[in-house]
Amino acid sequence: MGGRRAVPRIAVLGAMLLLLTGCWDQRPVEGRALVEAVGVAPTTRPDTWAWTFVFPNPTESVSSLSSLSPSDQIYAVTVSAATWTGALLKAQERTTRDLYFGQFRVLAISPRLSAASWDRLISTFNRSGRVLKTFWIVAGHPAGAVVATAPVSEGAPLYALFKLLACHCQPYFWAQRAWQVWDRLTTPGVTPIVPVITVAGPHVLNTAFATVGPHRVFLWSARTSAGWAYLTQHVVKGGLVVRTPWGLVGLNQVRGRSRTRILTRGRMVVVTDTLAYHGALEDLPPGLALTTRQKTAIARDASRTIAALCDGALQTADAQQVDPFGWHRQQHWAQNTAGRPWPAPIRWQHWSVHVIVHFRITGEGVAHS
Repeated sequence: MGGRRAVPRIAVLGAMLLLLTGCWDQRPVEGRALVEAVGVAPTTRPDTWAWTFVFPNPTESVSSLSSLSPSDQIYAVTVSAATWTGALLKAQERTTRDLYFGQFRVLAISPRLSAASWDRLISTFNRSGRVLKTFWIVAGHPAGAVVATAPVSEGAPLYALFKLLACHCQPYFWAQRAWQVWDRLTTPGVTPIVPVITVAGPHVLNTAFATVGPHRVFLWSARTSAGWAYLTQHVVKGGLVVRTPWGLVGLNQVRGRSRTRILTRGRMVVVTDTLAYHGALEDLPPGLALTTRQKTAIARDASRTIAALCDGALQTADAQQVDPFGWHRQQHWAQNTAGRPWPAPIRWQHWSVHVIVHFRITGEGVAHS
């Protein structure tokens, strides 16, 4: 009796083992071209874009990593096409490996493309089932150079641009995943933002961000981008240089929080953003005694410096008719009203914004923080 029962059990076990193999129909890794990044830029033809596909060098091995220069650790293929579909076909024709997007990390779009072009690209990549929605979207010109530059600070198999965006080691964090950009694009009352990546020799830099406005992409300055970061609690490893009566003072380890309150009073919408930040004194003029009075004055000057950055960000948003803060979205939700979706301009008439900044000095150096 026991022997007869063993037969179906063995059969079931064998079937389960066959199912567990799982990858019988998958291509081997040596047959794939792993697309790590794509850059999209305009060309001299208005109906054609330049698409740069970046791949890790397939000849890499553990033993060869130390002998390869950063520029040899990746390679790029650039094609011209009017659509993503056309670019895929042309890129596939130029490689003997199957294009694979399972490790896709960065989409760089030139800010010289129209806002409508940005909308189409973001929507296309979001709709595509071949890529996960966790890759980063950045603005960069020239986009091909942004994705194809291999910084000397990193080596394969790590893609340095991806690390720059994901490390949380920069002064301000304005990196946006694909799903976040798409969500902002489809939600009334908030403007999509993306980091601006520039190339300086062997280095890639991210010192500001851009907004996808109603008709074009606006590049924000480093100062206005910093103001947005303070207003929205995106200061990670901040630093301030403050002008005081005793000379320039440097404050590091600047961190803090912001709290926003939005009230509707008739036709007026009143926003109060209260910022509470702190930092450590680290770079002082020689001979400064640092009395209690002087520390209080430095903290007050630091508050004024942050307030000036915030004011620049607010003026820029007003001039561009954008809202990267998301306050219009909050107001729509609070009033249960339907806002106009992108690309409708976001207007600031009948809005009054008040910024209150509190700054506290936490010590005279790193050892005291």
